[in-house]
Amino acid sequence: MSTTKPLLEQLAAQLANTLSAWVDEHLRLELTVRPDSEFGLTALVDLALLCSASERKSPDSVGNLASRVRNLLTHVASPGLELPSPPAWGRHFAAVALDTSSERHRLADHRYRSMIDRCAALMISLGPRWRSEEVAYARFRLFAEPLPPLRKVPIDGGIHSLYELTHLVFYATDFGSQPLPERNSVLGSTAWIEDFFLAGNCYDIGLELLLSRVYMSGKLRPATRARAAAAIERWCDPILIEHRSEKSMCASYHPMMLTVLAIETLFAPEGAR
Repeated sequence: MSTTKPLLEQLAAQLANTLSAWVDEHLRLELTVRPDSEFGLTALVDLALLCSASERKSPDSVGNLASRVRNLLTHVASPGLELPSPPAWGRHFAAVALDTSSERHRLADHRYRSMIDRCAALMISLGPRWRSEEVAYARFRLFAEPLPPLRKVPIDGGIHSLYELTHLVFYATDFGSQPLPERNSVLGSTAWIEDFFLAGNCYDIGLELLLSRVYMSGKLRPATRARAAAAIERWCDPILIEHRSEKSMCASYHPMMLTVLAIETLFAPEGAR
């Protein structure tokens, strides 16, 4: 029996609830005890970006999760005046994604703006190369500056090059909300993306690639959509277990949030993607 949209929506709601509990029970503690935790701030940025993208597609889809992440951002990891550093940039970028108007207001303070500008320069200097697109995307969200153009990424079979490609697409399209007229000249055919996912490769990057494909073209082959639904259901079965350990959640929070976004995006009506 094929996976139905109501079942997928139920799975998305369960995943969002599980993530909400993890944010309250574990991520809050991590960032309270270690405010500059690299893992904690990476998770905060990931969740802020994906909640922002999900909310704009379906405002009620991640309401409880998004409110928990906003609360964490405000009370635990609020950016302040400090020396430029990767943690300071992480707090800023999370705020840009999920609390844009408040962060824009903070930047009216020239001291804070100067610190953030120095953070951006630091991140670009530290690399990797996609940090430049990340900074450009933050400025797009804050000040309506141009989105970063989509540049060519050598796909050499390494997982890091695939993640670089997907994040460039996410930023260049504002997670699918902006047209990408240069996609054909820059990337050529992207049909291989569907083949990569259908071959049963890494679930996490496979979902990011499918989302990128939709953000660029708005289309998936019907067979891909059906098999993606089945793959999501299979992946969720062992994941949706109550009282998941902290160790397992640290490893699975990212594909869980991607799954929520994929359900909203891949299976939305044709005109709503």
